[in-house]
Amino acid sequence: MASYLPWPLPAAVFYATLAGAAIVVAFGIGLSWRLTLVAAAACLLVALGQVARMRLALARRRRTADRLLRTGVRVHPQSELLMWRAAELTSDHNRKMLAGSLRRVVREVDRPSLMTAVPLNRRNLRPHLPLVRWLADQKGTGVYRQLEQGSPSGATAISQVMGEPFSQVFADFGLSLYTDSLPGLPRATAPAANRFTTRNLRQMWARLYTTSGAPLVMPVQPFPVSSDTTVEIVFPGTVTYFRLDTPSNAATVSVRFAGPGGAAFQSSLQPQLAIFRLPPGQ
Repeated sequence: MASYLPWPLPAAVFYATLAGAAIVVAFGIGLSWRLTLVAAAACLLVALGQVARMRLALARRRRTADRLLRTGVRVHPQSELLMWRAAELTSDHNRKMLAGSLRRVVREVDRPSLMTAVPLNRRNLRPHLPLVRWLADQKGTGVYRQLEQGSPSGATAISQVMGEPFSQVFADFGLSLYTDSLPGLPRATAPAANRFTTRNLRQMWARLYTTSGAPLVMPVQPFPVSSDTTVEIVFPGTVTYFRLDTPSNAATVSVRFAGPGGAAFQSSLQPQLAIFRLPPGQ
């Protein structure tokens, strides 16, 4: 604990003790109950004022430390302020609070989009909800706390929790959006990594189509790949689905992906390919 930081609790305890002592002393020397009440109230008011002042000062110190941490500055052991704030942010108590907050956000986004007192940007959050749900289906809801306990964030944190490269995680999740609940086949047709366990995506999308007038019963529509050249747009950071049907007697099939004019994809885009072999008749 940083020695120069203002801590409200000790001050509150001190003045509350002082108020109690004032009551005891006042009754001991025979003061009237009105004077005793005034003395105790004065001590409590001073205590509240001191607590408010210290809480304000503590909030200012936190904001100062947070501004420095957001710049990417390295936390040096000699920086008492940054060491204190980093320890506070990564404490087990704070991680539990963040994990609980993530669970509440997931539950809140799942609720009907009526006006609530929770200030969530549902439109921006919902596109990320399938990944959060898929992670929990793969590792259990404890994955939320595991993500908060790790020091990295984003894709690196997900990779550490899942125990495999993020490219593999992203590939499995991307496939699951299509292979979960394949029509007319048992759910176990797709491996566990390529499906959800707590929901049936095709049933949910079909219900959305029926109740909300969605344009497609199944929003994930693979682009057919012809035997010659198929031109489609692949957006960076997203998944684009293609379907290639091959003759039953085909030995090997070669597929080449290229940018405009036949140029290779830029390596900085980190392109990747995931393949799922559909059962015959699908």
